[in-house]
Amino acid sequence: MTHLRLKFILFAILMTALAACAPAEIPSPPPPDNLQSAEVVAVIDGDTIDVMLFGQKYRVRYTLINTPETEHSPGGAEPFGAEATAANRALVEGKTVQLEKDVSETDRYGRLLRYVYVDGVMVNEELLRQGMAHVATFPPDVKYVDRFLAVQKEAQAAGRGIWGNYGRVVISTVDPVAEFVELRNPQATAQTLDGWTLVSERGNQRCPLRGTLPGGGSVRVWARASDAAQGGINCGFSESIWSNSNPDPAVLLDADGLEVYRRDE
Repeated sequence: MTHLRLKFILFAILMTALAACAPAEIPSPPPPDNLQSAEVVAVIDGDTIDVMLFGQKYRVRYTLINTPETEHSPGGAEPFGAEATAANRALVEGKTVQLEKDVSETDRYGRLLRYVYVDGVMVNEELLRQGMAHVATFPPDVKYVDRFLAVQKEAQAAGRGIWGNYGRVVISTVDPVAEFVELRNPQATAQTLDGWTLVSERGNQRCPLRGTLPGGGSVRVWARASDAAQGGINCGFSESIWSNSNPDPAVLLDADGLEVYRRDE
């Protein structure tokens, strides 16, 4: 066997081994049948567009995801809001899209709730893949929730977009009965929590955090003022904030308002 042929065989074996170790790519599903075609006439933000459908203009809200707010929001712009809008614009602006309904026709604001496809790609899922959105569950519209969570997990692991600081501190426990959340620092170094915020997303209750979490350490964040004697961090709410019966994601934001971690279950 020649030296060159031996090198080729060793290279082929190495590439095969690397391919076997690489995480499996999550293929996008083919668009379902019986979709409605619409023309995109405006991109409002990362998860909202205006379309012409049956000769009328409708506002469409992407189902099962949420992107950071832009300057159009009453609460003001959030980090990555502009980037998410740009990503959405690059995908759909001026194009013909196909719309798929889950269960609900509209949200409480009268916007059509839809999964949106363009050139065979589901836009909702692609924004998750790029790290420009996170999964937002509002039953009964949860047809693709398992698949979306898998795509989001892959984006988190890769540190894309909003997940660039993901994992500095993790939410290890949410106890909606005892009304506490446990935070854990997986790093070897200490992490300041000054200026950070813990959010109960369902009711948008926001708890300012403070102090320093040592490397490898954990702390409990108690929602109710009546639990002040429990130690840890107390949010000072007079009533419970975590839902016992409905999805209520716990979201951790750093001092810049960037999402550091979320726990959806």
